[in-house]
Amino acid sequence: MRYSEEFKNHVVSRLLTGEVTIAQAQEQYGVSTFSLREWRKKALSQAGESSTAETNAQENLQMSKLRLPKGVTYLQAYEAVAAKRLLSETDYGAYCRKNGLVNTTVEGWAKWFAAHPDACNSEDLQTERQLRVQAQRDAAAKDKELARKDKALSETATMLVLAKKAQAIWGAKES
Repeated sequence: MRYSEEFKNHVVSRLLTGEVTIAQAQEQYGVSTFSLREWRKKALSQAGESSTAETNAQENLQMSKLRLPKGVTYLQAYEAVAAKRLLSETDYGAYCRKNGLVNTTVEGWAKWFAAHPDACNSEDLQTERQLRVQAQRDAAAKDKELARKDKALSETATMLVLAKKAQAIWGAKES
C-alpha cells in the first residue's frame, strides 16, 4: 500500500516526539512495524542524525517520563534502584527474581532517577536508609549463621577424626 508523504511525516513526527510508540502507531494507523521503523530511520538520516543520535533521542524520550510496568509503583521502582546499589550481586539477583524485575529495566530507572534528582523526596531517602540498614543487618545475620555452622562442622569433623583414632588405637568398642 502506498502512503502519502504528508501521512508519513505526520506518523514519524508523532514517533519522534514520543507521542506514540511503534506498537501504538502500528495499531492506530494500520502500518507495519517494518515500515514505521524504515520511515523513522529515513527521517533521522535526512535530518543528518546518526544511529547513535537515534539511540540518544530514544533514551531522552524515556527519560522525560518514568515508565513503570503494570502493578509497579514509583516507590517500588526507587526501592529496586536502591537495592541494586546496596545489595551484593547474588542478593540483588534474588531480589529481582522475587519481584519479577529485569536488570536492564532497573538500570533504566536508575538513569531516570539520576536525571531527575528532585523526584526523590525525604520519604524516599528514609526508605533507602531503612533498606541499607536492613541489608547490613541481613548481611551480619548471614555471617553470624555461617560462622555458627562452620564451627559446628569443624567440631563434628574433629569428633569424627578422634573417634576413628581411638578405634584404631584401642580396637572396636565392646558392648
